[in-house]
Amino acid sequence: MRNTLVMIIVSIFSFNIYATTYSNQELRIIRSPDERPCMLFQLKTVSNAGGSGNPWFALKQSHIGYNDIVSMLLAAKISNTKVHVSTNDRQVTQCGGHVEVTVVSLP
Repeated sequence: MRNTLVMIIVSIFSFNIYATTYSNQELRIIRSPDERPCMLFQLKTVSNAGGSGNPWFALKQSHIGYNDIVSMLLAAKISNTKVHVSTNDRQVTQCGGHVEVTVVSLP
């Protein structure tokens, strides 16, 4: 019984929360927030972000890492450094239906 419980707990915590990760991507454009509470951006080789039918990624201003991610994206754009972008494949209505970004990392 104990081994079964341990296996269930390990399975829960090892589950990948990211639906899609776009690795080693160059930023095409970064767009500041407008009346929507989100920053939007595109990656050069992505034309259908998270199955949304458009190339835009949305970073909600309410995201706990918003300022950090914005800083990372700006630094990557200025230095022409590639990024990894992970999404949950959910389209955020308040951000124009664009796919929601969960994590950005620099390789």
